[in-house]
Amino acid sequence: VPSCTLCPGGVEPSFKNEIATGDVTCEEFANTVLTWEDETCDIGEAYLEIMAARCGCVTANYPICPINENPWLCTVNLLRSTDENCACYNFCGTEFHSCSDYPGEFLGSMDCPEGQPPITGCNHALATSHRCARGSLNCDTSEYTRRGSQLLRRRYQ
Repeated sequence: VPSCTLCPGGVEPSFKNEIATGDVTCEEFANTVLTWEDETCDIGEAYLEIMAARCGCVTANYPICPINENPWLCTVNLLRSTDENCACYNFCGTEFHSCSDYPGEFLGSMDCPEGQPPITGCNHALATSHRCARGSLNCDTSEYTRRGSQLLRRRYQ
C-alpha cells in the first residue's frame, strides 16, 4: 500500500466518477494522491479527510462543519429525522431545510419561519461530539461511522 492514499488502506473510492474538486474526478484525484510525498500527505491530512468523505471512501467521514449556526441544537436525533445524505445539514428548528457542501453555510433567520432557529453545519461528527462532551452514558462515536455507511449504501444502491 502506498504511503499516501485518498481512501484509508488504499481502498478505491466508491464514487469514482463524482467530481472531487474542480473538474477532477474522485478516481483521478485518488491517483494523484498516490504520487504525493509523505510531507505533502501530512500537510494535506484534513483536506484528504474531506475529499475521502466526498468520494465515498468506506471508512471516511466528514469532520465537523466549521461554518455553523446554533451548533448546540445539532443532535443525533435531529439528524435521524431526515433521510438526506449531506456533508453539512441545515434545519429550521426541527424541520430539515437543505444540504450544504463542506464547510457549511449560514442560513440566517430570514430563511426560516419566525420562531424556528436556523441550525446549520449540523452533521454526525458535530452531534456526536456534543453528546460526548455532555458526558452521555452512551457515547459511541462509531455510531457516526455506522450511520454514514448506511446512508451511503442506501443512496447509491
